[in-house]
Amino acid sequence: GLLLALERHGLLDRIRAKGFKQPTLVCDFNDPSRQSVKVFGDAERSELLVELVTHRERRAVPGFELLAVDWLLLQNPRERFGEQRPRLPGQQHPGLGLFEELVALLVVACERVGLAGIVVTPSQYHLAVQWQRRLRFIEPRAGARLRALRETLGGLALAAASEALRDGRVVDRASGEVVVYEAAPMVLPLSPELLAALDAEGQPL
Repeated sequence: GLLLALERHGLLDRIRAKGFKQPTLVCDFNDPSRQSVKVFGDAERSELLVELVTHRERRAVPGFELLAVDWLLLQNPRERFGEQRPRLPGQQHPGLGLFEELVALLVVACERVGLAGIVVTPSQYHLAVQWQRRLRFIEPRAGARLRALRETLGGLALAAASEALRDGRVVDRASGEVVVYEAAPMVLPLSPELLAALDAEGQPL
């Protein structure tokens, strides 16, 4: 069923168009608390393109059951980093360029099984910026903090900004303390009830 859904929504065709002619799906649904899907670019499973680990989450927003994305990897092992595609912290290969398509599939999955939304806790600054196109912070203070970071680092490319934070080169002028990125949960509300329950100040920046 999952393979059919990936075919029907065109994700595997997009992967084939990037030169991976035999995308291979590997799933692990044995543990209900942690389910994973991997997509390799070849039948031998030597080129990992996509890895997704999720679980059903009931504690992030009390009263609502969400799809929690614990880990998401999208990479193209055949591409190389360069001036136009600098390496971001944590990357081994450049991105696959299918982030929006995968998020759309997650939305469809939530709607089919009746989940109220998607929750993600980005581990690094550049990931929060990427997810922020669609998601809002549960806590307004976290949203305000990221907005302040983006305003401060606005003159830098995303890779350079993320590296500056990681390396401790961003300093609070008032206190003299090093500023660090603080991971916080972000939610994509899909049900009207969840949308109404979230604080209006938690809107995407």
